[in-house]
Amino acid sequence: MQLTLFILLIFISLTSQASYGAEFAYHVPTENAFFQGRKEELSKVSSIFKAENIVALVGLPGIGKSALAQEFSWKNNDKYNVILKLECSGDIRAQLINFGRSWNQRCAPPLEKIPDNYLTLDMSLQILKSWIPESSEKILILLEDGDKFQEIKSILTTFKDKKDKFILMTSRSLNLECRKVHIEKLNRQDSIGLLEKFIEWPKDKLDKIAFLLGDYPLALTQAGVLIRAFPSMTPDEYQKLFEKKRSYLESLHQKVNKDTDEESINYKETVFATLALTFEDLKKKNLNAYNALTFLAFLHPNHIKEDTIKECAGLLGINKDLLHELIYDLLNSLYLTVDTKKGNNEVSIYQMHPLIQVALKESLPEGTKDEIQTSWVKYFCSRFSGGPHELEKFVSDRSDSYEHMKCLIENINTNQTNIQNSLELKIDLARVAVFSLADFEFGDKWAYEAEEAIKKGKKVNNFAKGRLYNILGNIILLSDTNKAIDLTLKGIALLEKVPHRNSKAEQLFALINNLPDYYSIQGNITHALKALKKAEPLLNDVNNLSYNCIFYSVYANMLMFQGQNEQALSLINQSLKKIQEGNLPEAPYLFVKISKAEILSRLGKFEDSLKLATLCHDELMKICNTDCDYKAVRLKIIIAANYLLKNDLGKGLKHITQAIENCNKLVNGSDKIFLQGWAHLVLGEIYEKKQNLLKAWREYRIAERIYDKITSVKEFDDISRLYSKLAIISAQKRRIDLTRKYLLLHIDHFGLNHPRTKDIILFLDKNELRVPW
Repeated sequence: MQLTLFILLIFISLTSQASYGAEFAYHVPTENAFFQGRKEELSKVSSIFKAENIVALVGLPGIGKSALAQEFSWKNNDKYNVILKLECSGDIRAQLINFGRSWNQRCAPPLEKIPDNYLTLDMSLQILKSWIPESSEKILILLEDGDKFQEIKSILTTFKDKKDKFILMTSRSLNLECRKVHIEKLNRQDSIGLLEKFIEWPKDKLDKIAFLLGDYPLALTQAGVLIRAFPSMTPDEYQKLFEKKRSYLESLHQKVNKDTDEESINYKETVFATLALTFEDLKKKNLNAYNALTFLAFLHPNHIKEDTIKECAGLLGINKDLLHELIYDLLNSLYLTVDTKKGNNEVSIYQMHPLIQVALKESLPEGTKDEIQTSWVKYFCSRFSGGPHELEKFVSDRSDSYEHMKCLIENINTNQTNIQNSLELKIDLARVAVFSLADFEFGDKWAYEAEEAIKKGKKVNNFAKGRLYNILGNIILLSDTNKAIDLTLKGIALLEKVPHRNSKAEQLFALINNLPDYYSIQGNITHALKALKKAEPLLNDVNNLSYNCIFYSVYANMLMFQGQNEQALSLINQSLKKIQEGNLPEAPYLFVKISKAEILSRLGKFEDSLKLATLCHDELMKICNTDCDYKAVRLKIIIAANYLLKNDLGKGLKHITQAIENCNKLVNGSDKIFLQGWAHLVLGEIYEKKQNLLKAWREYRIAERIYDKITSVKEFDDISRLYSKLAIISAQKRRIDLTRKYLLLHIDHFGLNHPRTKDIILFLDKNELRVPW
């Protein structure tokens, strides 16, 4: 009877008064001066409220849900008669009783007030469930962590389809039967804007901190408060503390949080302390999900495929029947989010916020971290134990695994942990980074780190050491070709001592087959062909179409360098045949078609060559999208050479000029690769055909300078062409001394019976010039 009378009195008092215009605002905070961005999310809430009564802001703790709810109520306080806020994760019973008392004091006429001792929890709940949904007032209720308290959940059902009655709740779970707005990290511009409210740093410095903290609002706010408290702190110092001395940084955060009264600190706990509490909740709810999350935290957070989660479950011995429940709980708790679906099979890709990843690793004891890293190293090594090609195929099929392995190795590096086989994994990753993916930043770094570790006494097997010499040789190839060859020969010697294993022939072949390219840089085609002869018998043991394709392609290039273009064409066609027989993907073998285009051009089949070269260039641009690439430069020279053969000198000049410019960018303006010599040779031939002998002479001399610098042996057919051109132009200019010089150079390196030697002598005879012996 008392409860009914109480509700009736309040109803009469409120309906008899003028509109309150949010005069009753219980526990609603004032404007947040540190709120930043979120225009799209605010707009979504307003839009949903036009059609529905209940909206949930869902996201991780500290991601900005409460700040957004507060901002919405502040921006819209003139649209509601009543606004109240309840924090369901706190002492909700005490809040409800206090709410009832506040309501009674402020809303009931003096003669109709109910004494505080008559107000019970049931009365306050009845107001929320019965009076408020049925009143004529426009009302907004903010529920913090609205999914936490069962009594509050029952209130939601009374608000559905009630005019002018709205609930805006926050939740750390997706398991809610209402419209949801997912709150994620800030965009970078808003992250910088938030930091600017605390710190007067240049934008590039703020960008560095925002990147480090993953644009996580709570982390950004607390970093801003901390750095403002320590104004002498630099971005580099903060980054060092975050990455190397996090426990000390945590203590600083805790001290500053305790000492500040700013409303900007919604959480007095640090980010990592806040997240650690949620991990404990997950552990209690679903131990399998928690264990899987800790394992996934050592991989790349943006490339988690469903297959990766299955593999993780396999490492943990989790029954596959529990996988659906495991993924559901991780998604429902927002530790993982579904990013996108790619490919014909619509493979789900999951993401983990980087701060979740960091916090998880921080929460684990060192022994557990080592066990997890050891499990992943063992797992990845088992996937490509057969040799280099198996690793390349694995990475090609699962590019996400490459990112995971990178993340794993970097984590092992950072913590300087001694994980079995991690050095072998680092070497294998360096090899695929350098030879297959052109990821030189990481590949070079890992190779040098591995070399240093071995020098300090770290043991690896001879297979891994041989691969490391192979990588190091490739890295220093352009700066020290002799050393590159020595390292490769050293790797071959190591592997030849190893007892026979299935992968030995493949790894040995991979090393030997690199030598021809190395020797060709020196101009030493004879040694290059000898290396190929040594590699050829291994093809049967390797039994791999991909390696057959590579072998015939390299062999064809060496013959082409010697001017044996018909034989080179036959071999390059064999290489392409192997690609077709094995149904091999064409993209990795684009260089085979490029080689064919060049051979066709040197045979004078310029129409076929031009068509193929243009096609290859279009394919290449889809992959690398830059002309400052070795293959792109080579194609430009081939195309220019074909226009020269067609006598379309304008187009030839345009392409060869671009090739030289891009080649110079590729090698930073130094003379390092024979492509540069070939490019200037072709440009000289274009000028010669245009009858501009002065410019032709200049380009030929540039080509000569480059070849002299990079080749210790003069066996390139292009050098033969070059000496022939220089001898004949010298004769035309009546420079007998220079004619003699280049004729003798040609004889010394290519012989008296070489066709071009005879051409020079014939030219001199025809023009009644003395042969300058």
